[in-house]
Amino acid sequence: MNEEPEDIGHDEKAVEKAFIESHAHSLDGLKLQPYSRARRMAAQAMKLHYGTLGDAAADEFEKTGNYPGIVHDICVVLWICSITDEREIDEAECNPRKARDNMRVFAEKYGLIDQIDPRFNEGYSVFLKIMNELAVSYVTAKKKTMTDSKKKKKGSRSPQALSPT
Repeated sequence: MNEEPEDIGHDEKAVEKAFIESHAHSLDGLKLQPYSRARRMAAQAMKLHYGTLGDAAADEFEKTGNYPGIVHDICVVLWICSITDEREIDEAECNPRKARDNMRVFAEKYGLIDQIDPRFNEGYSVFLKIMNELAVSYVTAKKKTMTDSKKKKKGSRSPQALSPT
């Protein structure tokens, strides 16, 4: 008896809009690729913090625009979006240690490691745009799910809760 997983109500238009808009990003003249599912999986394998922050870190981000690990997250997301070879994305997911070495070279080249470097601000801004576009699809899906189920689940803070004020 195979049961189909429940559809949690993703708004296909919101997801498509987020994906289309993610094509428009660049970093210091480098065209970035969309933050696709494969890229998200590779970023998670590389220990991305964003979207799974505990309450204290999420509160810090809301207040200051910073959280423990944000520099790492910016470097991971922008590096993974710079990759055009799908095999390299797959390799990053399967071998995150080697991928981190490649990511660090990229991050140094684009000034993403030092928060004092003026280029860091550009990277920070692009990172937040990518994460906020992704959050749009989550927010829409969550609203529909919450309306349908009428219950709230506890856990780590969701991406839509992570916008600095």
